Amino acid sequence: MFKHRAFTFLPLFIALLMPPLCCAQSVRGTILGTVTDATGAVIHGAKVTATQTSTGLTRSELTSDAGEYAIPQLPVGPYTIVVEQAGFKRADRNGIELRVDDRLRIDVVMAVGQVSDTVAVQETAPVINTDSSTVGNVVDNKTVTELPLNGRNFLQLNLLVPGANQGVKGSQNQTQGGSISVNGVREQGNNFLLDGMDNNDLAINQYAVAISTEAIQEFKVQASTYSAEFGRSPGAQINIATKAGTNSLHGVFYEYLRNNDLDAKNFFDRPGPIPGYKRNQYGTSVGGPIKKNKTFYFGNFEGARIRQGITKVATEPTAAMKSGDFSALPVTIYDPSSLHSVNGVLVRNAFPGNMIPASQISAVGQNLANLYPNPNTPGTSAANGLYTSSPTKSDDFDQFTVRVDHRFSDQHTLFGRYSFSKENRFDTFDSFCAGANNVPGFGCNTLNGGQQAILDYIWLIGPNKVNEARTSFTRVRGGIFQQNAGNDISTKLGIAGTGRNPLDFGVPVVTATGYDRIGEATNLPQDRHDNTFEWSDSLSWTTGRHSIKFGAEIRRFGENFLFDSSTRGTLNFTPFYTAQAATTSSGVVNAVGGTGNAIADMLLGAVNTASVSRSFAGISASTVAGLRQTSTNLFAQDDFRIRTNLTLNIGLRWEYNAPTTDKYNHLATFDPTFATSTPLPYLRVSTPQVPNIYN
Repeated sequence: MFKHRAFTFLPLFIALLMPPLCCAQSVRGTILGTVTDATGAVIHGAKVTATQTSTGLTRSELTSDAGEYAIPQLPVGPYTIVVEQAGFKRADRNGIELRVDDRLRIDVVMAVGQVSDTVAVQETAPVINTDSSTVGNVVDNKTVTELPLNGRNFLQLNLLVPGANQGVKGSQNQTQGGSISVNGVREQGNNFLLDGMDNNDLAINQYAVAISTEAIQEFKVQASTYSAEFGRSPGAQINIATKAGTNSLHGVFYEYLRNNDLDAKNFFDRPGPIPGYKRNQYGTSVGGPIKKNKTFYFGNFEGARIRQGITKVATEPTAAMKSGDFSALPVTIYDPSSLHSVNGVLVRNAFPGNMIPASQISAVGQNLANLYPNPNTPGTSAANGLYTSSPTKSDDFDQFTVRVDHRFSDQHTLFGRYSFSKENRFDTFDSFCAGANNVPGFGCNTLNGGQQAILDYIWLIGPNKVNEARTSFTRVRGGIFQQNAGNDISTKLGIAGTGRNPLDFGVPVVTATGYDRIGEATNLPQDRHDNTFEWSDSLSWTTGRHSIKFGAEIRRFGENFLFDSSTRGTLNFTPFYTAQAATTSSGVVNAVGGTGNAIADMLLGAVNTASVSRSFAGISASTVAGLRQTSTNLFAQDDFRIRTNLTLNIGLRWEYNAPTTDKYNHLATFDPTFATSTPLPYLRVSTPQVPNIYN
């Protein structure tokens, strides 16, 4: 009867949830201990009852022949323990705080007497965990909600954990929300869990869904020697438990304000008012009972609006130079078109007065030169000026979480949660997309976001067996676009041959020796929509001195992305003095010589090097992919209490990550034996389902 129920009810429940599969780790805890009398003799058959004081949840178990009890899969929070046995006074243990993935030992000594008599003890947390070799630190709710945080990013609290350090400044993860390195492992080596379920942006190994600190009950960072149910990453396991409603109504409203009136002036700012800075971060959260001791709710919303002036100083050509007037320069500007031979030696004539005639200035070159703003501060020489700017960075961020917990009975409980976050950011000087740009007008728009839905079902099968089934769906959006996307500026400048997809439009990268770079990054646009489906099931079983847990985890990951590189092209102007041959696919077009100044070369249209990514032989220059991967994991863990002062943790984990495939069959590998008659020799498809790299 037991087997029939276990293997018909769970698949039916999971089928109703409709995910393709998944992966998870425990966010709950275990209260365990030994019950003895005053002489140290163990007490068999004593009833141990754990009650969560905030919700009224009650779980009971009888002590084994060895006097041991273990109550697994308890939600974090405050508890009381009551122990009852005929011939002994009732023992109450109060003030117990169970934390994330805790194995909390509460040993009880019972006094002889009537059951109607009670011995009450106020518990304190043990200094050392003697039942698990796991090394980890819990950041509790008081710390999460009350410590001052710049931006209220929970990731900063991980720095409270020994061995945790900030990630590399300017790294990909750091620019996309923050990063940490634990015990020297790379910042991409961490595993983020939200209510025990995978919360990883698998493209960059960052957390997928941002969650407000007001929605976090607590979280645990395990840096090494964790249980077999944890895996995937060599770094830290960062396991977050969200808040749940209780029998009491609780709520909070808040707003945090920063602005330029409260800040000191940047050393590099020009004389005058401090560049604008306004940061408003506000939100609310509320939780309580829908039906006391049975159904609870919790909700949180948080928004942030940031407007900040970012100061940069750029080296620019003077306004006179952009019009062809180089008379203020102490160097001679030569006319490349005057290149001729004198007694077998190639020579050029200087422009009279170091001024380029308007008739010789290229329209395209003039358009490029006009992209440089006029200096507003004297430069370091007559050949340049300085341009100081403080364009406004804007960052709008919203997130919310909704959670409902329901208790069908003490044997059957269910909770569901949905979390959503979205960021829309514009930054002229974003280090990821602007690179070395110090000139405004060539920034990028970043669209980040995530959402996660989870269902978690607990089934108390018997007094010593608990089954937990979970499923979740996580979606990540990560798009970065150049500031002028959709605006065909290349055509307006007169530059031909650039990408024709409106998403690729914008300003090509222009570099001129001695001056700051202008143009939009060659690594844009980028856009992706990633989906992760998960399923997990685990069984906790207490028998004698053994606390056993085993389970299965499956994750199905799909990454869908677009990446167009160098479709707007790059133009490089470097002064040169010898005859040069500018060539294209159609052959040599003309022989040119340099002027001696990069801006003068630009005005004449004498580009030193140029490049662009274009479609070739029917193959698009765009990178479009639909990557798919399935991960399957099995684990078993036995915490064997050999003696009262010795516990052996035995675990085994098996992980299988299937090879990645691409729905468009674009994956290829180098093969020197591949036919050289193809448009792209030496490339062979690496996914075998379609034996043609062009399909």
